[in-house]
Amino acid sequence: MKSIHLFLSSIALLPILASSSTNPPLVVETTRTKNGNLCTIQTSLNCVYKDENGIEQPCLSNTDKEPFLHVREDQCQTLDATVTMSVCNLNTRADFSVRPILGKSRFTFNGVDYVVNELSSDIAPGQCIQVVRNEKLDTCTTKNYPMTVALEGPMPDAPNGGGYCYGYAHRKNRVRHIPKPIQGDSEIFADCSTESDFTGHVCLSTVSISCKYIDREDGLQKSCVSINDDVPFHAVRKDKCKDNPIDATLTMTMCNKNQNGNIITPYPPVPENSNKVNSTYFRFNASDFMVPYVFDDILQSNCKTLTRQVQIDTCRKKWPMSVQLNGNMTKSVRGNSYCYCYLFRKSVIRVFPAPPNPSPPTPPDVTKAPTAAPTVAPTAAPTVAPTAAPSPIVEAYSAPPTKKASQFPTIDITSMPSSSPVPLKPIILTEITDPAIIGGSPNDIPRFVEMYVPDVSIHGDAIKDNLKLVIFPGSSTEPDWSTAFDLKGKTVDLDGFVTLCNEAADGIYIDACSYVAPKGSSSPVNVDGCYNIAIVEGDANEYTIVDMYGIPGRVCTGTISDFSDGRAVRLDNSTFPNSPWDQYNWEVIKDEDIDGIEEPGDWNPGITPCDPSDIIITEVAYPNGLASSRYVELYLPQCAGQRIKPGIKLVRWPEGSNQPSVIHIALQDVIVPKDGFIIICQSLAAESTFSDLDLCDVIGGNRTPLGTDSILVVDGPIASNISGMNVIDSYGFPGSSGTLSSDFTNGRAVRYRPAIPTNSGAVWNPSQWIVYPSNDGKNVVGPEGMDPRVWVNPIIITEITDPDIVGVNPVDIPRFVEMYIPDDNLRMKPVKDNLKLVVFPGSSKEPDWSTAFNLKGKMVNSKGFITLCNPAGGQRYDELCDYVAFSNTAVNFDGCYNVGIVQGDSERYSVVDMYGIIGSSCVGTITDFSDGRAVRLQNTTYPESAWDQYNWEIIKGEDIDDIQDPGDWNPDITPCDPRDIIITELSDPKSRGLSRYIELYLPLCAGQRIKPGVKLIRWPELSAQPSMSHVILQNVVVPKDGFILVCRSVQALQTFSADTCEIFAGDSTPSGKDAVAVVIGDNIQSIPSSDFIDSYGYPGSSGSMKSPSDFTDGRAMRLKPINPSNSGQLWKPEQWLVYPGNDRKNPVGPEGMDPRVWINPVILTEITDPSTDSVSPGNVPRLVEMYFSDNHVRGEPVQDNLKLVVFPGAATEPDWSTAFDLKGKFVGTDGFITVCNGAGSLYYGQLCDFASSSGNPNPADYDGCYNVAIIQGDETSYNIVDMYGVIGYNCRGTESDFSDGRAVRLTNATYPESSWERYHWRIIKGADPDMADPHQWVDDILPSFCNLIITELASPIDSDNARYIELYSDNCAGRTIGDDFKVVHYDGGDGKPEPEQIDLEGLVIGDDGFLVLCTTIEANIIYDGKCDFIVGKNTPADNDGNESVAIVLETPSGELGVVDIYGRPDRDGTLTDQDFTDGRAIRDTSATEASDEWNPDDWFIVPGGRDSNAEADDMDPREWKDPPLQIFITELADPSDTAAKRFIEIYTPNYPGKVIEDDLMLIRFEGDSSLPVDDYVCLKGMEFNDDGFMVFCRLDGGWSDKKCQHKLSMDSVANVQGTDDVAIVRGSCTDSSSYDNIVDIFGVPGVGVEGPYVEQVFTRGRAVRRKDVDKAPKSIFDADDWIILPGTNGNLVDSEECDPSEWNDVVMPDPLPDSPSSPSSSKGKGSSLSPKSSSKGKGNTLSPKSSSKGKGNTLSPKSSSKGKGNTLSPKSSSKGKGSTLSPKSSSKGKGATLSPKSSKGNTLSPKSASNGKGVTLSPKTSKDKDAILSQTSPKNTKTAAPKVPGKKVRRRISEVYFN
Repeated sequence: MKSIHLFLSSIALLPILASSSTNPPLVVETTRTKNGNLCTIQTSLNCVYKDENGIEQPCLSNTDKEPFLHVREDQCQTLDATVTMSVCNLNTRADFSVRPILGKSRFTFNGVDYVVNELSSDIAPGQCIQVVRNEKLDTCTTKNYPMTVALEGPMPDAPNGGGYCYGYAHRKNRVRHIPKPIQGDSEIFADCSTESDFTGHVCLSTVSISCKYIDREDGLQKSCVSINDDVPFHAVRKDKCKDNPIDATLTMTMCNKNQNGNIITPYPPVPENSNKVNSTYFRFNASDFMVPYVFDDILQSNCKTLTRQVQIDTCRKKWPMSVQLNGNMTKSVRGNSYCYCYLFRKSVIRVFPAPPNPSPPTPPDVTKAPTAAPTVAPTAAPTVAPTAAPSPIVEAYSAPPTKKASQFPTIDITSMPSSSPVPLKPIILTEITDPAIIGGSPNDIPRFVEMYVPDVSIHGDAIKDNLKLVIFPGSSTEPDWSTAFDLKGKTVDLDGFVTLCNEAADGIYIDACSYVAPKGSSSPVNVDGCYNIAIVEGDANEYTIVDMYGIPGRVCTGTISDFSDGRAVRLDNSTFPNSPWDQYNWEVIKDEDIDGIEEPGDWNPGITPCDPSDIIITEVAYPNGLASSRYVELYLPQCAGQRIKPGIKLVRWPEGSNQPSVIHIALQDVIVPKDGFIIICQSLAAESTFSDLDLCDVIGGNRTPLGTDSILVVDGPIASNISGMNVIDSYGFPGSSGTLSSDFTNGRAVRYRPAIPTNSGAVWNPSQWIVYPSNDGKNVVGPEGMDPRVWVNPIIITEITDPDIVGVNPVDIPRFVEMYIPDDNLRMKPVKDNLKLVVFPGSSKEPDWSTAFNLKGKMVNSKGFITLCNPAGGQRYDELCDYVAFSNTAVNFDGCYNVGIVQGDSERYSVVDMYGIIGSSCVGTITDFSDGRAVRLQNTTYPESAWDQYNWEIIKGEDIDDIQDPGDWNPDITPCDPRDIIITELSDPKSRGLSRYIELYLPLCAGQRIKPGVKLIRWPELSAQPSMSHVILQNVVVPKDGFILVCRSVQALQTFSADTCEIFAGDSTPSGKDAVAVVIGDNIQSIPSSDFIDSYGYPGSSGSMKSPSDFTDGRAMRLKPINPSNSGQLWKPEQWLVYPGNDRKNPVGPEGMDPRVWINPVILTEITDPSTDSVSPGNVPRLVEMYFSDNHVRGEPVQDNLKLVVFPGAATEPDWSTAFDLKGKFVGTDGFITVCNGAGSLYYGQLCDFASSSGNPNPADYDGCYNVAIIQGDETSYNIVDMYGVIGYNCRGTESDFSDGRAVRLTNATYPESSWERYHWRIIKGADPDMADPHQWVDDILPSFCNLIITELASPIDSDNARYIELYSDNCAGRTIGDDFKVVHYDGGDGKPEPEQIDLEGLVIGDDGFLVLCTTIEANIIYDGKCDFIVGKNTPADNDGNESVAIVLETPSGELGVVDIYGRPDRDGTLTDQDFTDGRAIRDTSATEASDEWNPDDWFIVPGGRDSNAEADDMDPREWKDPPLQIFITELADPSDTAAKRFIEIYTPNYPGKVIEDDLMLIRFEGDSSLPVDDYVCLKGMEFNDDGFMVFCRLDGGWSDKKCQHKLSMDSVANVQGTDDVAIVRGSCTDSSSYDNIVDIFGVPGVGVEGPYVEQVFTRGRAVRRKDVDKAPKSIFDADDWIILPGTNGNLVDSEECDPSEWNDVVMPDPLPDSPSSPSSSKGKGSSLSPKSSSKGKGNTLSPKSSSKGKGNTLSPKSSSKGKGNTLSPKSSSKGKGSTLSPKSSSKGKGATLSPKSSKGNTLSPKSASNGKGVTLSPKTSKDKDAILSQTSPKNTKTAAPKVPGKKVRRRISEVYFN
């Protein structure tokens, strides 16, 4: 722990907090008066650290919201900070000492209080306490470091009863993280197809932009094209951007992709303001590159390319770039034609603030103590306390200048716009020489450096720029200025060259040298060998690189820039300077003497690029799981060391595409390394993967082929078909799809190496390739099995021996390792590849190189074998041994080992072929061949870098005579014909989809290998054809138990056990909806029925109901017969138990599955603990009864390893001491086994099959209830077969508690269940011993009457066919309804049921207690098979939302008695509190009792989450839960008369009176801040009032408790100002800015209220959510949803006009009337609109079919208004106020008048409805409180809450009508 430095000082030493940073210390003076005594306290905070330059910087923020540091996420660090805090007593009277109150007085940093003992003593006047501490600030993980100093306490000695002091300083010091830049593709394309009008001519074209640069931070090449216009590709600190420009290479192309010879003619430039079309251009930074050829014709399949060097100023945030091709094809086609292609992108840079610059030192300034202060001796004054006074303003100064970039842009002057300034004239290096001359002094070797100035205007003139030619010697990153050759003032030759020679060169070239460096002088041309050289602008103090050869900081010797003994020549197409060197713009020619070097001043490299006609694809690789490390290997030995000619490209042809991708990899100008290989990598990750930093020659990015692509090497343009291209070599079949023989995903394809490699042109020959993985059993390949830059001939290990010989010295046992080369052409020839046979001993992951046997140079015998023997083997097999090893090699090892053939050596190697598992000892495993041999199967003639057990046969116990002679590869093994194979189980564990498996049983093949042709195939749901993706079973070795498990992934090993699976088949493993078959044959699309061995499911089946074979989230288990037999092609469902199946068995998790086990079903049927009086627990007769449903096992002993166990109490594991072993126990002839305790045996006699004893307890000995199960297995591993109770929960007092009674299984639940299902059992409490019935199984104890209630009605807006009604029974789950129940519906309000009814008698209720009645088959598909019955349209299930529904029971007299009801039959439900049109109605989960009267309080009307309605996706048949909370803001108030009355009102339409259980917060944003204020309200746990409101107001506002439920402080969220933004957010209530997402919001945080956002300002007014818009939360603010007052009309609102805890329509103040105008379309006021016009104005008159949202409108028929004061004619609709509506009209307004029979207030005619206020409804206008609402003033009285869709209505209707 670091120490805290404490200083006590007098007031003269107060300024110890002074800092040199620009953020001054926080100094706060606080005064407080008590009893006339004024106390003054000063508190201070400061925090500083030193940055990377050693400059002190502040870690104290200027404000709580302003960060003190901005840092990139990938560059964050830990700062060593010095924290200084102080508190001072500034009082001057001697008796004004302060006594700190502990707990309230503190020094706190980052939430931790420092221990400061001085706070326990009085602080005298003039005395200070200072704390200094060193802290670590982790800017990576912590975003703020709060600091607090507080002093609070009395002045006990002050007069008049003492005084009181308070001082406080706090600062939240923030760190802001800058996101790491995102790199986009280095090249982006636009493919365009333009069709001309009338003629129909189509023009095909592409344009592209590429921008690349070398990142100075990591030296990697990156893209400077942003992925979109808002995401930066680069981030830089503001103080560093000026000195860190980006020198980028910009490449733009435009291409003609037409065929048939069509030519594109680009349009030339046009005058400004012309009506002609825009021209063709290349554009960067809003300026066009002036390139004359850009307007030349573009021929078919040709492109125009512009490459320029551009400099990007990183202080500027956005750099736009674009390409436009605009033209026609009039030179090729007749009639109108048009070509257009455009691409625009920005280079976006994030510039973030720097730490404040340091200030100059301030002169000492000692502040004197106040004159009135007494002299108080400091108790612990430091002798080193600083004396500098704090400065409120600290001036910044600039750091010394550093090297900066040149101001001139490195752009070819000929391509620059005329307006662009070019301060410097470009100059480039063109040739550097160091010829190969043997003998003589290095000083006598003629050398020169040739430079060229492209601008012809200054040829013959002197150079005016401050340029120098300099060397960067060795690994130096700085020039050697002593070698500088000053170019300023030097004359450029008339041909544009400036050549610097040494004296030896001047003697040879004479007039060709422009300038000569004297012999012995420090000059570049006097340096021997290679070097890095540059032209720079500037001098040693400040310079910029103009053009560069080589890489500064790297020694050139032995690298690609090494021109020693030769020369380096710039390619003549590279006329622009490169500040970072580009190797592809140079040719390095080694071993050239003086005669091979041309005279300087003649820029003609004399180099003919190589034509790679011999190029051949040798390997394509996609390492398993490492897509970013994939590569393509090309071999072109004739071009080794040379540059590839133009036009050569690698083209990828995507799977299934009818043409190649235009995105290709250009190989022109690539220099082929000396080994003749070119490696094209997807990314530099390949170099890390293969530990070779020089591996990749080309980075292809996303252009690098995928495993499913076909690949072409093309010379010339790309065409849309093969015949149109000159293809040199190819891989794959272009355009093919499906299961591809060329697919190398997660593996590799390697070409056989012939004696003379030749390419194959456009036709791929699969026989030349080995492809991994493949459908013939080859496995995936990881990087360890790949060998980039190496091409070896295949070689494999075929046999390894260690014969079983007893009594012989291990060294005398004959052993050999046999290897085989499949290529016949290599027989009787030496091995040319660098191969070795090595041992990986024990569990080592690396070879033991001392065991290596070098195969290079070893002769392959005439049969293709190389056999290595030990000396004993050499004596036995003699000449059959090709080589004998006397040293420590594989054949000298005793026992088993892992052995491989590797390519390479200890520095770098790859595994070619492998036996055994690297890193795993072979002893006792499947690879153990000790005392025997391991023989490779003859059908695996390809190398495998990872061992595959199914390609080998291990034969144990073979002696020397059993082992065949080496060189004779004949395993002599006959594969097994698995005609007995049977599918026993298919598994898809719930929530463990990656662990699904299929279990096969074939006992006759146990221990043998399956013959060829055997496959597991599957039919996906709905498919009549099997999938091409299948599982090959041939050559699989069947384990000794006879089972084969095909698993989806290795996850099954973790879920079950390590030896569960034989095969991992990925997505070829059947899913729960697939049909499956085991077949024999090659063509799986056409297999005769005779070749079907076994099957499961109906191929191609699907439909409205769930398939009987569907085992999704469960399992399918085959019943076990006495003699298992397969079923061929015909699946027999009666042989299977399917979970969950279509009879809704429960899903099954892993605990209920038993891989590698096949048992007979057995279930628990009865458990007893009878009620007895005055009997001790030990004498109560108890039993557990089990039942076997299979008749074949009756009277036979149990064969399976089954046990009856108890999980006592809340235990999660069985009590093994009471386990009853069922194996070997005989099953009764009736199928039962009954286990009793001792008392039960005495009571029930022979009905107990087995009884416990004192030394042999069993589960029946338990007193009371318990959890009991039948399991398979034992303590080491088990699975649950059948279960009663819930594991981990004590059964006492739960649904499974059978104490003092019995538990009986329902007779219709005859299948085992690994998790208990309560609906399949009946608990009878109080049952005595006589009620038990061992060896009988009846459930006549069940109730005769089912409790039935309605739980949900659904009418989704998106499908009338998806309607349903959901019923629930709590006592009849899984039972058939035996009573005459019916479901009826009422429509029209006459109280009579409609004739269409649903008869429930005879229907089976689901095991979960639900009965879902759907209208159509479509509904069952939509709800994934959750419908029980399809009852049809026009039935009670087909409810449009306004009908009443009831469950009725027909009485003996034929009348219908209501059992349960939804709605009121005596009325039309439209627009009433029962209306769920376009939504759903859900019963409250607490309303579990049936009711013959409808209570709206028991129901939720749910609109869902979308626009006041609900879709089918919102429905949840077979679930009963309360709907999700809807919550939103309805009002914000900032009244004009007082700020104290400010408030925020939120509302829920569906949870009134309920507590919020969601993690929600209410937060507020001030001004233009994008961060909320610190104070927030945690809504979780708060309760809405009965009307659904929750209001937050200021404590000093005076609102009543009814109006405002939560009164908060003045600086809380409730203090909302008219310019604030407010939001309800989802978050865990830890911090106002730490939230997950916005639920509802008012305003747009972070933008302020200027411009378009001024409309949200409600200063001196209020903002009220409109009631006529969707009543749902919105995460994005929409001003149209709100009425803002005062708004633009300027009318202020005082607090009297606000209505917290109410939601009323707001009356906008009427403006002055406008003069009449003619009919028009207007959004203004006083307008009159003609037919079909639209208005949002006020005082409008609308004609037919017009629409208005205005006020005071009159609407004609069929018009619609959401305004106020409207009059509507028949069939019109209004949500306004003061409206008149005719019959069938609808209003949600206020003060409306509705005909006929109007009186005081408003009257609605029949079938009309109103949810407004002051409304009178007819008929029945007497005293019905639910029908008559008295007229009231809208302003003063709220008589009825609006019936908002989704709100839970709290009014009870007393009358319920039924027939």
